[in-house]
Amino acid sequence: MSFLYNTLLERFILPAGDIALGTAYMKQLKDWRKIEKLSSDELQANQKNSLQKLLAHATENVPFYKNLGIESNDDVYKLIRDFPIMTKNVIKDNMDQLVIKDKNSLVKLSSSGSSGIQGEVYMEKKNQSMQLAVQTLWWEWSGYRLGNSLIQTGITPDRGKVKALKDKLLHTRYVSAYNLDKEEILNILKESQKKPIDHFMGYASSLFVFASIAREYGINDIHFKSVVSWGDKMFPHFRTLIEKQFSTTVYDTYGCSEGFMIAGECEQHNYHIMMPMVYLELLDNQGNEVAPGEPGMVVVTRLDNYAMPLTRYYLGDIAVAEDPGKTCSCG
Repeated sequence: MSFLYNTLLERFILPAGDIALGTAYMKQLKDWRKIEKLSSDELQANQKNSLQKLLAHATENVPFYKNLGIESNDDVYKLIRDFPIMTKNVIKDNMDQLVIKDKNSLVKLSSSGSSGIQGEVYMEKKNQSMQLAVQTLWWEWSGYRLGNSLIQTGITPDRGKVKALKDKLLHTRYVSAYNLDKEEILNILKESQKKPIDHFMGYASSLFVFASIAREYGINDIHFKSVVSWGDKMFPHFRTLIEKQFSTTVYDTYGCSEGFMIAGECEQHNYHIMMPMVYLELLDNQGNEVAPGEPGMVVVTRLDNYAMPLTRYYLGDIAVAEDPGKTCSCG
């Protein structure tokens, strides 16, 4: 039944939804299933080509970048270093110089503002479709297939008609990540005992709260095929308790609310950077690339958003650079 429903979703229901909404989710997902099979050299070439096109577009068509007077350079990786680091304040102060299409025709994505300043990015529907497709690809790395049942914690409890329909079609129980109370969690856990759910996904801290309450009340018979986390850090003690309490495996992902899908864990639990979508830099306090094994500030460029090109976006996160020669057996 699950295979048949998955086929129905992928061939008919979701493509019809894309037509009705003017989106391209299923096309993007199929494209990404092909992209993940490319070799390292092919991915590198793809990323370099996309970066060259984006930087050329930015300097030729976007007022903010045109006014900087950045000179061309045949080495695209040297060229991008001439672009400034973009903080939320810089973006907010120059929004009208960064967006080159009518905002009313674009999708607006915003961060929570937990850092004190809310980040805003505008993009076309096709860009948002890519974001959702990459997220689904990460879920598939954990064993998920469209149509599997899942519990999802998130920050948009007001689902609206379209999201509510999507939740129903994709067998999703959506729960607020930030307005949880013990009684609600216990009810969800008890329902999961009676009717097993395939996957559990959401903000890392909320997943940990569910596991903590399950342990506190001796609910030890819930098993998820996988748990996928995002939004905040999956600390080692979070992962240990969640995996033990729900007899499962955690797959962590890394992105941000402004539409950057940066990296996800495969079955070998290595983080794979989504190179065709982003160009990632790890920099020290002087703006230089850090060496392998060293921590650096995360700075990311999204490569497909031409309506509001956003280069070298400073996230405020720290990550450690991996040895570029390292390979992963997942393929």
